[in-house]
Amino acid sequence: MSPEQILKRMDPSSPKKSNFCRCAVHLYKDYEHYLQEHGYIDFSDMIYDAIDAIKDQPDTYVTRYDHVLVDEYQDISKERVTLLKQLVNGKSKTKLFCVGDDWQSIYSFSGSDVRFILEFANDFSEPAIIKMGTNYRCPCPIVKAADHIMSYCQNKVSKTIRAKSFDGSKPFLHVLDTSKNHFTAETAISKYAYKMIANLIDRDKVRPENIMVVTRFRRYLEKTEILCKQNSIPCGDHQSGRSGVKLETVHGTKGMESDYVLVLGIVRGNWGFPPDMKDSELLEPVRMKTASDADEERRLFCVALTRCVKEVHLLTIAGDESRFIDELRNHVEIRKHPRFSC
Repeated sequence: MSPEQILKRMDPSSPKKSNFCRCAVHLYKDYEHYLQEHGYIDFSDMIYDAIDAIKDQPDTYVTRYDHVLVDEYQDISKERVTLLKQLVNGKSKTKLFCVGDDWQSIYSFSGSDVRFILEFANDFSEPAIIKMGTNYRCPCPIVKAADHIMSYCQNKVSKTIRAKSFDGSKPFLHVLDTSKNHFTAETAISKYAYKMIANLIDRDKVRPENIMVVTRFRRYLEKTEILCKQNSIPCGDHQSGRSGVKLETVHGTKGMESDYVLVLGIVRGNWGFPPDMKDSELLEPVRMKTASDADEERRLFCVALTRCVKEVHLLTIAGDESRFIDELRNHVEIRKHPRFSC
């Protein structure tokens, strides 16, 4: 979409949306100018250049590849589907093999759309579809909890997921009462999370690298990391390469797992999980109409739930619980530990 097309789709009735759109277009033009001035291309350019090359010389490419394999198909975007269609179509004998999980479609902000996996047959006719229904990572009660959460999704592949192992515990729900000490949710949850981490390491002899802290927003991680480092508990993430307690936002946990997972901040509010307000409407001029934001937040929560191998602990605030907590009432075990009192 050109900058001119984007501006035409702008909503002039909303100053916030229109001003954001004008700023974004200005930055986009400067970025494109910088690339051209230095002879650079970015990843999107590579995709579009590949599409143009195939369109210019279709006979060169129509028989070049016997198989095309696509992993993480739930993350695919419109331009990548367009590229695939240039290689796999009625004129070619190329065979297409894709693997994806609609439960993990959480990157709409970067152009992915869960509909490409839900409506696969619309792009590639008469596919053979194999549903893989076994979860090899999580304990059975946690798989059941995730399946229950996903049952509220409007747009999903119809499937039943079972756990390989029938052992294990339900998700543990920790409800913190901040009425007496007047801590903010972030402070109370971060302090509690640190005490849980210290307890796992000191009492249960769990290695720090076998613990993962997961949040919807990074602000919870920052306070938890400060407390851990002040008390000589090593922290790291997959980007830094440091070993220790892993600290990640949900978006950063794709493909990751840990024995013990703490999911922080499952509360209501602008910084809740799900957040009450999102600025996704600011992106409307540049994206297709996608499945609802509510569905994607639910998939994000499902990803957070299913990172654990042994236990997952959910932290919320009394009287301020997220609707996800309400939906999970029959699938969690409430634990009360006075030693963790904030």
